[in-house]
Parts: sequence; structure tokens; C-alpha cells
Amino acid sequence: MENLLAKVLIRFFESVYNLAREISHHTQTINSSRFSSIGTLRAYLIVLISISGIFMTNESSAQVVGDYRTQQDGNWGTRNTWERLNSIGPEVWATPTVGQGTPGQNAVPGTVTILNTHDVILDQSPTNSIGNLVIGGGASGTLTVGVNATADFTLTCTGAVSISAGGSLLSRTDTDGAHTFNFQSTLVNNGTINFAAGTEQVTMTVSSTTTNNGAITFATDTGIKTFIGAVSNLATRTWTSTGITTTGNLIFRGGIANSGASFSAGGATFNTNAQAISGTTATSFANNVAVTGIVLT
Repeated sequence: MENLLAKVLIRFFESVYNLAREISHHTQTINSSRFSSIGTLRAYLIVLISISGIFMTNESSAQVVGDYRTQQDGNWGTRNTWERLNSIGPEVWATPTVGQGTPGQNAVPGTVTILNTHDVILDQSPTNSIGNLVIGGGASGTLTVGVNATADFTLTCTGAVSISAGGSLLSRTDTDGAHTFNFQSTLVNNGTINFAAGTEQVTMTVSSTTTNNGAITFATDTGIKTFIGAVSNLATRTWTSTGITTTGNLIFRGGIANSGASFSAGGATFNTNAQAISGTTATSFANNVAVTGIVLT
């Protein structure tokens, strides 16, 4: 949200600067092709300021009391890892109290954000779902599932899941847990999703669309990855799931649109809904593909 506000302000002041130059030009030559009078310029400036104010108001109101953001590296289940938004007028963030707990422990937060430079380990299954999940602030930030134990963890997000450029959603390679991500809305990856080879088992379900504008890697044939909405692999981006060789462990129900640098899969199943594999670049499967009860084009 801070990045969006910065962009709005930059464009606003660029526009004001250009208008000032135009006004200066009016003192010498009237440019009737753009403006009929200085009064028109003033009116345009007022409209510009009003529109910018709307953008900034919307940006601020996007945050609600009960949202969480990181303040340092740490475990998900440790209160000192987080700050909670306790007020928006004025905006007050503070380490959550015992009663407030960690995200999803005692209530359903609207948005949970892992900020740049912070690495969080999912070391518990929150009692409640969370709303939106934002990983990274445009440069870094990581959520890693699993600890050095055999415990199993589940995270349910009812809102959008967004992985920013430089951000990462990862699994460990040295533990034996069986974990579950229930993403009940959209998944947008501008960074990295890497469920690496190892003993960690990750099941992930995305109930809406998946957009990959980064790199996605599923390196192990454990857990089930289900994509109910359409999957889009954007230009120059990569999808690698050759580690999944069992057809039932990678399921598509909304088709694939691939315009990326590569879409390399092992095995997969297409079921439930009529689907298409489309795009401008090749989509490859190294192992068996099952098409069950539908038409795949």
C-alpha cells in the first residue's frame, strides 16, 4: 500500500509541475489547443487535487483495525513477530496483547502483511482463518511453512493471497510435516513459490484464479496441488512442476493460459470443468496426463 501511495504522489506532483510550466507558457503565448484560459487551468488543477485525494483516502481506508504486519523476523505464533493495527485515526500499530493474540489466533484479521526484510515461519495452525495475505513489500519478505519437527500446520485465507516482487512462499526441506494451504480467493505471485524437494509435504488449494508473474516450483511428488480457477503463466515467467509425477497430485479445473518463458510439468489431472490449454508458448508434461469426464481443448 505504501508503494501505491508513493506512485500516486509522484504522478500528482509531476502533473502539478507540468501545469506550472503550462501556466508560465500562458504568460507568453496562449496555447488554445489545450486550454482556453487560465481559469480552465485552475479548474483542471482543482480536479487533479480532488482525484488524488480520493486515491489517498481509498489507500488509507484499505487498512482496518485488526490488521497485522510484521515488525521483525520470527515465528507466526510469537506475538513479538507482529504489530496489530489498533486505530486508524490516528494510525496506531502495536505489539498485540495476549488477548489479541497472533494473526488468526483469537479473531479473523482483514489483512496480514509480511514486510520487506522479514522472514516468518508458519509454526502453528491458526484457530481462525485470515482474510488477505500479503508476502513482501516489493523487495523481500518470506513465509516458510514448517519447523524442525514433524508437526502439521494449516493456514486458511478467505481473501486474496499476494506475493510481491522479491517475496517468497517456501517449504522447508529438512522436516517431515504435512501442511495445508487453503486459498479461497485469488493467488497472485509476483515473486517466488518454491515447495522444494525434501520430506516436507504441502497440499495447496486455490479456489479462484492463479496468476504467475514470477517463478513457481513444485519439486516433490507429495501433497496435492489443486487449481480450481484458471491458471495464467505470464510472459517471461516460469512454472516448474516436473517433480510431481503422480497425476492425482496436480489438478487443474479451470485450464491453463501460458505465455511464459516455460511451463514444464510432470503429471497432472484435468477434471470437473471443460477446460482449455492456451497461450503463446508451449505447455509441456513429462509424465501421464489424466482427463476425467470433461472436454480438454
